[in-house]
Amino acid sequence: EPKKAIEPLATAAKWSDEGEAYLRLAYAYNSLHDWPGVIKAVNKALDKGQLRNEGNALVLLGMAYYKQQQYNQAIATFNRASGIADVAAISEQWQNFVQGQKDKRELIASQ
Repeated sequence: EPKKAIEPLATAAKWSDEGEAYLRLAYAYNSLHDWPGVIKAVNKALDKGQLRNEGNALVLLGMAYYKQQQYNQAIATFNRASGIADVAAISEQWQNFVQGQKDKRELIASQ
Protein backbone atom coordinates (compact mmCIF):
# COMPACT_ATOMS: atom_id res chain seq x y z
CA GLU A 1 0.00 0.00 0.00
CA PRO A 2 1.87 3.06 -1.26
CA LYS A 3 0.07 5.49 1.04
CA LYS A 4 1.25 3.63 4.14
CA ALA A 5 4.75 3.30 2.71
CA ILE A 6 5.36 7.03 2.27
CA GLU A 7 6.36 7.83 5.84
CA PRO A 8 8.75 4.89 6.36
CA LEU A 9 10.28 5.41 2.90
CA ALA A 10 10.76 9.13 3.58
CA THR A 11 12.49 8.34 6.87
CA ALA A 12 14.74 5.74 5.26
CA ALA A 13 15.59 8.11 2.41
CA LYS A 14 16.50 10.90 4.79
CA TRP A 15 19.04 8.68 6.57
CA SER A 16 20.42 6.90 3.51
CA ASP A 17 23.73 7.86 1.92
CA GLU A 18 22.45 6.84 -1.51
CA GLY A 19 19.76 8.24 -3.78
CA GLU A 20 18.08 4.86 -4.30
CA ALA A 21 15.93 5.31 -1.18
CA TYR A 22 14.57 8.60 -2.52
CA LEU A 23 13.89 6.91 -5.83
CA ARG A 24 11.81 4.22 -4.09
CA LEU A 25 9.93 7.05 -2.37
CA ALA A 26 9.38 8.67 -5.78
CA TYR A 27 7.86 5.45 -7.12
CA ALA A 28 5.49 5.33 -4.14
CA TYR A 29 4.41 8.91 -4.87
CA ASN A 30 4.01 7.95 -8.52
CA SER A 31 1.60 5.17 -7.52
CA LEU A 32 -0.47 7.81 -5.76
CA HIS A 33 -0.30 10.24 -8.71
CA ASP A 34 1.38 12.75 -6.39
CA TRP A 35 3.42 14.52 -9.06
CA PRO A 36 4.93 17.20 -6.79
CA GLY A 37 6.04 14.40 -4.46
CA VAL A 38 7.62 12.53 -7.37
CA ILE A 39 9.47 15.64 -8.53
CA LYS A 40 10.82 16.42 -5.09
CA ALA A 41 11.87 12.83 -4.35
CA VAL A 42 13.56 12.25 -7.73
CA ASN A 43 15.45 15.52 -7.48
CA LYS A 44 16.71 14.49 -4.03
CA ALA A 45 17.65 11.07 -5.41
CA LEU A 46 19.63 12.71 -8.21
CA ASP A 47 21.29 15.08 -5.74
CA LYS A 48 22.38 12.22 -3.46
CA GLY A 49 23.55 10.20 -6.43
CA GLN A 50 24.71 6.59 -6.43
CA LEU A 51 21.67 5.50 -8.44
CA ARG A 52 21.70 2.12 -10.16
CA ASN A 53 19.86 3.57 -13.16
CA GLU A 54 19.88 7.35 -13.41
CA GLY A 55 18.08 7.12 -16.75
CA ASN A 56 14.96 5.60 -15.19
CA ALA A 57 14.98 8.33 -12.55
CA LEU A 58 15.15 11.01 -15.24
CA VAL A 59 12.31 9.46 -17.24
CA LEU A 60 10.15 9.34 -14.12
CA LEU A 61 11.03 12.97 -13.38
CA GLY A 62 10.20 14.05 -16.93
CA MET A 63 6.84 12.28 -16.77
CA ALA A 64 6.01 13.99 -13.48
CA TYR A 65 6.91 17.39 -14.94
CA TYR A 66 4.65 16.60 -17.89
CA LYS A 67 1.77 15.65 -15.59
CA GLN A 68 2.24 19.02 -13.85
CA GLN A 69 2.14 20.73 -17.27
CA GLN A 70 5.69 21.97 -16.72
CA TYR A 71 6.55 21.31 -20.34
CA ASN A 72 9.89 23.09 -20.54
CA GLN A 73 11.23 21.21 -17.51
CA ALA A 74 9.89 17.93 -18.92
CA ILE A 75 11.53 18.52 -22.29
CA ALA A 76 14.85 19.45 -20.67
CA THR A 77 14.72 16.37 -18.45
CA PHE A 78 13.94 14.03 -21.35
CA ASN A 79 16.72 15.69 -23.33
CA ARG A 80 19.13 14.96 -20.49
CA ALA A 81 17.91 11.35 -20.30
CA SER A 82 18.28 10.86 -24.05
CA GLY A 83 22.04 10.83 -23.53
CA ILE A 84 21.78 7.63 -21.48
CA ALA A 85 21.78 4.56 -23.71
CA ASP A 86 19.30 2.47 -21.69
CA VAL A 87 16.56 5.09 -21.92
CA ALA A 88 17.56 7.08 -25.01
CA ALA A 89 14.77 5.83 -27.26
CA ILE A 90 11.93 6.26 -24.75
CA SER A 91 13.31 9.65 -23.70
CA GLU A 92 13.31 10.89 -27.27
CA GLN A 93 9.75 9.63 -27.77
CA TRP A 94 8.60 11.40 -24.62
CA GLN A 95 10.46 14.56 -25.60
CA ASN A 96 8.71 14.63 -28.98
CA PHE A 97 5.33 13.92 -27.39
CA VAL A 98 5.70 16.67 -24.77
CA GLN A 99 6.91 19.15 -27.38
CA GLY A 100 3.82 18.36 -29.46
CA GLN A 101 1.53 18.87 -26.46
CA LYS A 102 3.26 22.15 -25.62
CA ASP A 103 2.94 23.35 -29.20
CA LYS A 104 -0.73 22.38 -29.30
CA ARG A 105 -1.50 24.25 -26.07
CA GLU A 106 0.36 27.34 -27.28
CA LEU A 107 -1.56 27.27 -30.56
CA ILE A 108 -4.91 26.99 -28.77
CA ALA A 109 -3.95 29.78 -26.38
CA SER A 110 -3.00 32.08 -29.23
CA GLN A 111 -6.34 31.73 -31.01
